[in-house]
Amino acid sequence: MRAHYIVLLAAALVAVTGAAGDDHLGTRLLRTHKSTTSANEEERVNFAGFEIKIGLLDDIIERMNQSPMFKAQVDKRASAQDAYTAFKVDKVADNVFESAQWKEWAEYVRLMAKNKNEVPDENLAAGMSAVLTSAGLSNLLANTAKNDKTRDIVSKLEAAQLSRWLNGGYTPDAIFNTLALEKADDIFGTAPFATWTKFLTQYNKKHPKKMVSELDVLTSSYGEQKFIKMLSSADKSHPDVSQKLRDELVKGWMDDVMHPSSLFTRLKLHEAGDDLLTSPLLTTWVQYMQAFNEKYPKFKTTMIQTFTKSYDDQQIAVMIQAAKKSTNGRMVDFATNLQTAQFKQWMADKKTPTEMLSVLKLTSQTFTDNPAADIWRAYNKAYVKKFPSGEFAFQP
Repeated sequence: MRAHYIVLLAAALVAVTGAAGDDHLGTRLLRTHKSTTSANEEERVNFAGFEIKIGLLDDIIERMNQSPMFKAQVDKRASAQDAYTAFKVDKVADNVFESAQWKEWAEYVRLMAKNKNEVPDENLAAGMSAVLTSAGLSNLLANTAKNDKTRDIVSKLEAAQLSRWLNGGYTPDAIFNTLALEKADDIFGTAPFATWTKFLTQYNKKHPKKMVSELDVLTSSYGEQKFIKMLSSADKSHPDVSQKLRDELVKGWMDDVMHPSSLFTRLKLHEAGDDLLTSPLLTTWVQYMQAFNEKYPKFKTTMIQTFTKSYDDQQIAVMIQAAKKSTNGRMVDFATNLQTAQFKQWMADKKTPTEMLSVLKLTSQTFTDNPAADIWRAYNKAYVKKFPSGEFAFQP
């Protein structure tokens, strides 16, 4: 009965391909005999150079009956990537998953995968990644996920992509690079980043003893300073994500028990110059300083104390005064509070207004057009208020 079934299949195939003159194809549909066969093992026939399960042969005949291209791809043993072009899937302008081109290509890839005992959907994901790049596939899936007609396909392909990475033994660092995230400046909210975080979650579930943190991958990929700048850029667009990662970063620093002045140097804030107060690194450093002061009150420090280890009083005062003229209201408030803190520090150091004239490099010749004059006047006023019976320095 089985032999008769094979003969019928061979005859059907010859009928399908006879118009093309491919008479020799029928003779290649030869039964593969084995001396011993397991009860659960499917018998195979030889088709176009492939040993194909008998259960799949009907699918081949049906698809070849629909499109000569199908037979051509089988004959050439075309890769998924080459077949993608052959079926003209790359020419589809709209939702690719709704196109006849993609559906035919997908059937071809699935059929070849089944014959090789591979996972069909994983081969689809691999094939599309080869054509579009992994990042490109992530973007495509994200853009088509809202379409009710293709939502199931999108879900299956995304799951297959994650599965093949996990089964392939890839690490979170490797997939981060595969998705080209290490080259991006703004990753939060992007489809590739969302794909990567899903992979990271599944990876950690599979490897509970070798768990990898999101923070470790990000800092190792970008470097500490660039990563902190990225957090600062994301504060408005993705505040929850940026603050979560910043909190984790600060916690890691706290575990190292590093003094804020050491971190200030590590982040190269001592080299920021006039851009110190607007540095995207400063907010994160301030958060660490506050956490450090709370945990180690005996070793607490202030921004002004730390700044003056790298910059002189005049430099800091001028930077603060310039920031007070910013159009950003929050910066103005920050600078105003910082100036108050600096004045208190000067008073604690018993620096009189007269002494501050030389510190601020003010003379009778330069007082009128020197921007530091406004700083001196403000300090002189604060000093007199604090010490009403003390020294009063008149404007030169």
